[in-house]
Amino acid sequence: MSAHYILRRLGVALLTIAASSVLAFVLLRNMPGDIFQNQARDLARAQNIPFEEAFRQIVLQYNYDPTEPMLKQAARYYGGLLHGNLGVSMYNANRTVNDYVAYALPWTLLIVCTALTLSFFLGIGLGGFMAWRRSGWVSGSLTLFCTVTSSIPVFVFAFLLMVFFVFQLGWFPMSGAYDIMVDPGLNLPFLLSAGYHAVLPIFTFVLVSMGAWALQMKASGIAVMGEDFIFAAHARGIPEAVIRTRYVMRNALLPIVTSAAIVFSGMIGNGAFVESTYIYPGMGKILAEASGRRDFAVMQGILLIISATTILANFVVELFYSKLDPRIRSGE
Repeated sequence: MSAHYILRRLGVALLTIAASSVLAFVLLRNMPGDIFQNQARDLARAQNIPFEEAFRQIVLQYNYDPTEPMLKQAARYYGGLLHGNLGVSMYNANRTVNDYVAYALPWTLLIVCTALTLSFFLGIGLGGFMAWRRSGWVSGSLTLFCTVTSSIPVFVFAFLLMVFFVFQLGWFPMSGAYDIMVDPGLNLPFLLSAGYHAVLPIFTFVLVSMGAWALQMKASGIAVMGEDFIFAAHARGIPEAVIRTRYVMRNALLPIVTSAAIVFSGMIGNGAFVESTYIYPGMGKILAEASGRRDFAVMQGILLIISATTILANFVVELFYSKLDPRIRSGE
């Protein structure tokens, strides 16, 4: 893999991040419904004051001037962005967007990366079994299970698991990332508490994603088992276990690896539903709260981090895939 190819792909990734940032900046400020005017009307009716006075009072409550030209807002925002400053919350002038991201991003990465790893290995193992034993009733039942779980929206699973494991059985806490009685830090009580609070969000993602991995692995495995080199391996008397692992599984994995970044971005995008359901302080929950308050600064900062993470994940997978499959020569 040449350095020129890596730099070219990295440049494309950075341009894509920049384009998504501009798109989010423009769209957020042109969303239907003006929160300032709506609140000003309610305040004017409640206090029987002129609309202009109510509008002035509402604007003073926010760290944002709705009459400022968009180009001036963009110049200030991107000027700060060049220095690593994502801006200041409109709703809370004492907190920067960097503070929100620094607190929420580790929690989101904890549940998403753990869920991605578990769902991937469980899915490919299950899919490999279904491909190898595809004529049995067990494989058919597992295929049905994977089809159902992968087609149900993630927020439905989150709600059902919350009702069953939290409200009915009381096995897990209903909110937070750790117990407020433990001291945050690299100590065993905090780590155990953080892991305990992350179980349901992780399990929700695994339950939804594992079926998709398994179905992809089953289809890819069946396709590989029809190749000539598999029949040749059987003819040479190679043990079944070796054929399954070194011939079928290894070759069937190649097209699946490319979807890892897509699944990762899907988990990040669905984080708003999962984290809001479990009141888990990740990026998705903060984005949902900022959307309700129309906090443009926090929304565009979170969206920038999410889009950048997704685009860079695709970039890494693309480079990794060329190493995984020797038949591919990057840059050629």
